[in-house]
Amino acid sequence: MAAGLLVVVPLLLVAVVAVVVLVLLAGATVGSADLLETTARARRHAVRGSVLAVVAAAVVAAVGPSALANLHKGAPHAAFAAIPALAGLAHLAVLALTERTWPHPSGPVRSARLAPRGLACVTPPGLARALTATAAALTVTVVVAVVLADPAGRSISVGDRQHGSSAGPFPGLPYGLPALVAVAVLLAASVLVLRLVVARPAVEGADAATDSALRRAGAHRVLRGALAATLLTTGPLLFFAGTAAQGVHDGWVGAAAVVVAAAGALAALAGLLALTLPAPRVPAPQPGAPLAVGRS
Repeated sequence: MAAGLLVVVPLLLVAVVAVVVLVLLAGATVGSADLLETTARARRHAVRGSVLAVVAAAVVAAVGPSALANLHKGAPHAAFAAIPALAGLAHLAVLALTERTWPHPSGPVRSARLAPRGLACVTPPGLARALTATAAALTVTVVVAVVLADPAGRSISVGDRQHGSSAGPFPGLPYGLPALVAVAVLLAASVLVLRLVVARPAVEGADAATDSALRRAGAHRVLRGALAATLLTTGPLLFFAGTAAQGVHDGWVGAAAVVVAAAGALAALAGLLALTLPAPRVPAPQPGAPLAVGRS
């Protein structure tokens, strides 16, 4: 498990550089001259928060292994499965702070357009479905691994007392439980931050389309980080499960184990790529469009 982290963490750091560049490029899709000053200021606020969120996640991913090793000297590797979700929580914490410090309308008299809003209005359906499917895959992976693992939950064995073999690490309960708990907390925290996106004030002077785009972009950043963390949790567990199972099985079972390991590697790669998914662009204001918030 630790050896896998030596591969995943450098890849994550490389991905951080790519994410920062892509986020900055995405922020420049619509020039500030094409937007109201209040909208441009809010967009810059969101982009800065997004970059800082990725940096915070990278810091947790980099220092997490050594910190957990010091805290859990008896079985340090078991807690490593929770590191991607902990990095995801750091990412969410910065995004939550970004939402809480969102620019408020100014002026002595203000008015707001009344329009129903909910999580479904701002949540990207594709990312939501991908996150749900990945969380379900993680749950199935852990449950199956717990059933197949040795009583200690750290390896898988075949054979009898006279002739047998075992291989590990295998993601039984000591590895799977921290991963499941951490991801469950991550998903619950994601819902709370999405509620902040829904409840934040509209940008002063922005029309309804611009306000909706800003909220969808905020929800996209929340789910993008949560999906990446969940994939980076599921991928290594699948990889080590398949690798260990392939070490003790041959024939079609061994071949299936190789497929599982490959799927785990692809899931981890998909987690890195998920961090680079660009947020929806902010459109230029349309003349005559209804305002999301304005002065009277």
